[in-house]
Amino acid sequence: MRRQKPRFTPKNVEESTQLATVMLIQTLAEELPKAVSARPDNSSGEPTELNTNSPKQAVEESTQLASTLPQGSLKGSAQLALSQSQESLEESTQQPTNSALRFLASAETLDERCPTKPEQSQTKKSDAQDLDKVTRQLLDNAALSLPDARLVIAYTRYSIPEDEEKDSAIICLQTIPGRGDMFGVVQTSASADFTISFPYCRRPDDERSEGSEQCRLDCRILYDPMSDNCLLINKADKDIYLVDLNFQAVKTCLKEKEGRVIRPGIWTISVDSGERDRFTEDRLVEILLLRRRFSVSIHGVIQQEAGDGSDDDGRGAKRQKLDDGKMKSRMVEVPDSSPKQKEHLSVSDNRQLLPAPRQIVNADVVSLLDLADGETALVQAPEVNLTDAMGRYRLKRIQEISDKRAAGVFSCQRSGVSEILVAKVVCCQKHQTMSGLVRVIEMWMQEKTMLEGLEHRNIVSLKGVDARFLAIYLECLPSSLQKGFQSSSMKPSEAKRILCNVSSALAYLSRREIVHHDIKPANITYSAKRGAVLIDFGMAASVTDSRTMGGTPHFVPPEYVDARIGSRGPPGDVWALGVTMLCVLRKLAASVFKRDIDMGQLRHEWSRSRAAFEDLLQDIASAREQLNLEDVVEKTIFQMLDPDHEKRVSAADIELALGRSRALTEGNI
Repeated sequence: MRRQKPRFTPKNVEESTQLATVMLIQTLAEELPKAVSARPDNSSGEPTELNTNSPKQAVEESTQLASTLPQGSLKGSAQLALSQSQESLEESTQQPTNSALRFLASAETLDERCPTKPEQSQTKKSDAQDLDKVTRQLLDNAALSLPDARLVIAYTRYSIPEDEEKDSAIICLQTIPGRGDMFGVVQTSASADFTISFPYCRRPDDERSEGSEQCRLDCRILYDPMSDNCLLINKADKDIYLVDLNFQAVKTCLKEKEGRVIRPGIWTISVDSGERDRFTEDRLVEILLLRRRFSVSIHGVIQQEAGDGSDDDGRGAKRQKLDDGKMKSRMVEVPDSSPKQKEHLSVSDNRQLLPAPRQIVNADVVSLLDLADGETALVQAPEVNLTDAMGRYRLKRIQEISDKRAAGVFSCQRSGVSEILVAKVVCCQKHQTMSGLVRVIEMWMQEKTMLEGLEHRNIVSLKGVDARFLAIYLECLPSSLQKGFQSSSMKPSEAKRILCNVSSALAYLSRREIVHHDIKPANITYSAKRGAVLIDFGMAASVTDSRTMGGTPHFVPPEYVDARIGSRGPPGDVWALGVTMLCVLRKLAASVFKRDIDMGQLRHEWSRSRAAFEDLLQDIASAREQLNLEDVVEKTIFQMLDPDHEKRVSAADIELALGRSRALTEGNI
């Protein structure tokens, strides 16, 4: 969904232009009088103060005074402020554009445009401080005009972000003539990260200008779900220099793939300019990181007074536990300021009252994982960001489905959706290491990416996501095969239907070049009405992905431990489904799957896990030899468990064979 842009009226743009002009004139008002007073022939009593109440008059006076000064008298910041204030006033009378707010760059760039004499080099530090001050003012004022922005990013004229207009999270700001651009970035419910990527040129000395090097800045900013901090990672092969302007300008060099936690405040990114015989920096980007713009509160279970079904207004009394365990009635109203917000916040029973919020019990995990059955989470965000349908909503937890180390899964009811959903929330710990934070965010993004665009009856449907909590909302399905076949045995017709349904799903994934990587009974649901449905795409990846994915060791194919092959691919999913069908048909004893096998040790030839895995393969081979090849289902399973992955039947062939068998049975052929 494209974000509605621009969000600012011409009046607001013009006011922003005038505000930036005033800030530039303030720089002139401080620097010009000093230069004029220091002029040798200033005995005439010429006034040295500017009329800052009138921007136009101030610029005219500045121009007149500057023309009387010797060349090089003005510091770089004042000289640039003079030229930009002139252009800014001209622009304010023209039709405003929607590109970005121009900003003052680094002191090194100012020196290029306004060269300083050797004796003026001691002013370089003060120039940089002046520029940092102006930059702060510009970024802070931009943040005030963007109540839903998480980042305000300014970049120099040498850099041109690609496809910024196509990103719905980007809000372009108004233009002030000069050198750089500025835009805001909203942390939407679909945004787990933001990438700054654009080309730049390393500017060498004039002597070798023909040999300038074209480079690329490529930085990834990951939002920390547990705090207001972010993680900035350098993805390019060139070193970058990250400076914290909030804490005595502390500088950090980040090499390729290195990262650093950044806290709310202003940060700058610089690179080596490439000049010979000395190290100088070009400041490319300035980032204002703001605190999170959303909040979440947990509200207890709605309970009614004993013997009283409702209050006078038809709403049940809400209660909250006191510290001594007693109950007290208390109700809080959820504020709504627009019909659209009311639509997002309304729940199925259309109540607008909730119990008073309780304290977070487990602050070491994301807030949604602190929910207990029957409790409601109220997620709130700035009112201006109504384009994000998942920005504000209620979420009532119904029942826990599973609570594992990797993720918590529970059924829930979300405002704006009539059907029951399943929430899968990736576990992210407080004070997580940088590598750990990257891992959990990429795990969430991987599953989200794999599920987006999938539309198949036998694959779970994605109903929504919320990157702020690393949550994925899915359709609610029946129990998995792991619970189903443990309670009662499957009929042959049911086994055939399961095999046919999942094979169809795998054939569909194979055509889209996706591998599930974790086929097993626990990841297949079944009911007579819906049939078999494949779930849990947390390990899914593209066929071309060379990374070694995880999974469940009891269901990985024999080629996984073969160093000559290593990867699994679609044949690995077929093998795992074959083992799953052995479980459905009760051809393998439950004790077989109780072997202690560590996935990380499987490829270590002399490890205990490798030995246990070899024993498991022997049990599977024995069960395979006992299959009835006269039965179409068991014959298909026999072909699925061929140790040679090249000879193993494909999912598409299984779907075709079972479909042909069904047609023969029904007499259609």
